[in-house]
Amino acid sequence: MRAVDAARAAKHRAFLAGRGLAERREAFSDAMLARRACRLGPGFDAERHREADGQFALDYFLNRVDDTLTDAGLDVPRRIFVAWTGENALTPNRLAALESIRAMNAGLDVVLVTPENLNEWVVDTHPLHAAYEHLSAVHRSDYLLHHHGGGWSDLKRASHDWSPSFDAINADPSAWLLGYPEARSRDVAYLASPLGREMAARHRTIAANCAFIARPLTPFTAAWLEEVEARLDYYARSLARHPAVDPFGDGGGYPLPWSALQGLVFQPLQLRFAEHTELDERLRPAQADHR
Repeated sequence: MRAVDAARAAKHRAFLAGRGLAERREAFSDAMLARRACRLGPGFDAERHREADGQFALDYFLNRVDDTLTDAGLDVPRRIFVAWTGENALTPNRLAALESIRAMNAGLDVVLVTPENLNEWVVDTHPLHAAYEHLSAVHRSDYLLHHHGGGWSDLKRASHDWSPSFDAINADPSAWLLGYPEARSRDVAYLASPLGREMAARHRTIAANCAFIARPLTPFTAAWLEEVEARLDYYARSLARHPAVDPFGDGGGYPLPWSALQGLVFQPLQLRFAEHTELDERLRPAQADHR
């Protein structure tokens, strides 16, 4: 038994050493990326996102953003949207998260968007894309922020009152987006391209898309909605042949990658509009036990 115990202890020490090495490697990688981010400079230049062959990647869109749009300068409504777009009832953990968001933000309007009330928020002059009905529940979100503005939160437990964050963004008309920063380079939406490497390098200046506040009718939200709908145009036929059969789009040949309509649009745009993005750690939700 002593030999077995000794072997187990040695195995445990090796596990701890390996975990420590992995953590040190990640810290070293983040430090290297932070130095690279400084070398990139603060400005935006699409030319540094060209591939080795001199072309932009097929899904690259930052060079097509319309520079002629102007900021409407509207106040951000003190409202937080959350969504449950499936036909099934909220799971116990999601219901607890919703109650947490409401309790933490008693002074704000927390709106749960469901299939029953979605049409109340769809703008008559801008209906939902025809492919919407084929999307997974995860992808049926974030469509309201351009026209209505306000906060967005995944159904995860809130950690702070958002009222001071609404005060902060409304106090600065040049701020179009306020969100909590990504903690690690691997947390940003993944792209195997120069754009992806810059996003990883700048991860501490990029807001996550789980919880944020957006000013309505800005060039940022306009470009976001336009690109999402362009991607839905591209995938429409595939989505019609292989619509989502589960909330996460895991089965049935569902063609859309996980981040295609969210992080891979929302986060690159922050490089394009970096001067209009602000960060606020108070918006970071709890990540454990949310499903």
